[in-house]
Amino acid sequence: MRKRILSSVMYLQLAAAISASEASLRMLLQTAVSNNPMIIAADKEYSAKANEVLPSYFPDNPSVGYEYMTTGENKFSINQMLDFPLKTYFKGSIKTHEAMVAKYNAALVKAGTIRDIRIAYFEAAAIERLRELEKNKKMELGLFRDISGSKYKTGRGEQADYVRAKIDILLSEKKVLSFNAERETKLQMLARLIGGPIPAGIEFGTDGLTADIDTGALLRATNSFAGILIKNTALGKSEDENSLAAFDFLPDINLMGTYTTSPMGNSASVFIGLTVPIYLPFKEIPRAAAAGDMKGSAQSELSNAVNEVIADIASRTAVYQQSKETLALFSGTILHEARQALDASFKLYETDKITFFNLLQNIIMLYDYYAEEVMARRDTYTAWAWLNYYTGISGEKK
Repeated sequence: MRKRILSSVMYLQLAAAISASEASLRMLLQTAVSNNPMIIAADKEYSAKANEVLPSYFPDNPSVGYEYMTTGENKFSINQMLDFPLKTYFKGSIKTHEAMVAKYNAALVKAGTIRDIRIAYFEAAAIERLRELEKNKKMELGLFRDISGSKYKTGRGEQADYVRAKIDILLSEKKVLSFNAERETKLQMLARLIGGPIPAGIEFGTDGLTADIDTGALLRATNSFAGILIKNTALGKSEDENSLAAFDFLPDINLMGTYTTSPMGNSASVFIGLTVPIYLPFKEIPRAAAAGDMKGSAQSELSNAVNEVIADIASRTAVYQQSKETLALFSGTILHEARQALDASFKLYETDKITFFNLLQNIIMLYDYYAEEVMARRDTYTAWAWLNYYTGISGEKK
């Protein structure tokens, strides 16, 4: 309870400084970072991999032994196996690279979750706006229905006009129900992404949210994007594995010391043994060849990942620019003129200068344009969310 109260206070303080839409989106993102199971799992995996690095530089624990002989001798021994020093270095380096892959993967999971939450939020905002527009359309259709009904009763209109208006109102109600179902689906998706119920007071919209992109950051994405860093680090790991395989024939060291007590006197001995690669053609050489192939595979995966990121950034940048231009066109000119055309046609219909069909076409056209403006806004912010996924730039105002 205390945590929920503090969260609500923080939300209200945040909303006072920025728009409700921006505060809502930030609250969803902050909740996800703390609660999303995939983010938590990725962080735990990184922690586990990081804890494996230091032990990899140490040899296996030594073995100790005691032997008693019937002659009265007591033999104490200690045995330690050691890798050739270069092998120890490469094994430790491999574990370091594995930890770094886990670190970048945690960053990628977080970035992907943030991207998905933003997209789901913008889609929910679009559905919310479309639902409001459909309700407004229904109200206007209701006004036209009443006017067409009055004209029909006075002999100045057709019954078909009145019936058509009633049918369009029912179709509008059907669309509202459809939007309600879509909205619920998006809310469930958001709840899954943030790892729990949606906080109270969340509003859906785009007021106060920026949709600008950093072109410089996009150009640097092939060096900074976590997905590329994963492949690059995996290549480093493969290089270490290749080097380890190349030195695999070098001897490992077996150190053993003994101390014996007996009635005849005490004695000590030291034994140093080396492994001999007598199976070199069947073990070490095939391992080296396999490691070389894996290195080549990692190089190809890195090149492919870079090409995919470049292509996707180019594609989504084009969508972003097109959607942004379309949004500006609708917001600046088309909607204003369509609204004026409807208002003018309404007056003409009242004075019997145009048919009900002409009036209906104008209202349908206006709300179709409204819907296109909403979809252009959604597409703009969706493309922005994808581009920010590659750059790691938050996009929200500080």
